[in-house]
Amino acid sequence: MNREIDQLDRILDKLSTRIEEWDAAQSEAAEAEARLKSQEAMAAKAMMDSGMSAAKAQQEVRAKDEWQEMYLDVQYKSIAAQKVKMQIELGNKYFEAERTRQANLRGIR
Repeated sequence: MNREIDQLDRILDKLSTRIEEWDAAQSEAAEAEARLKSQEAMAAKAMMDSGMSAAKAQQEVRAKDEWQEMYLDVQYKSIAAQKVKMQIELGNKYFEAERTRQANLRGIR
C-alpha cells in the first residue's frame, strides 16, 4: 500500500510542478503579447501623426522584421504554455488511472 500512495504522491508532485511551469509560461506569453501590441500601437501612432492613414501605418508596422520577430515570440510562448497545459491534462489522466488501479487492487484483496 505504501508504494501505491507514493506513486500517487509522485504524480501529484509532478502535477504541482507542471502547474507552476504553466503559470510562468502563461505569464511570459502575456508579457510578450503586451510588448508586441504596445510597440505596434506606438509605431503606428507615430506614422499616423506624420500624416499616414491608419491602414497604411498598420501595414508598414507589420511589414518590418522587428514586428515579425516579436509576433513569432508571442506565438512560440503561447505554444509552450499550451504544451505544459497538455502535460497537466495528461498528468490528471495518469492520476485517475493510478487511483482506479489502486481501487481495483483493494477490491481484489
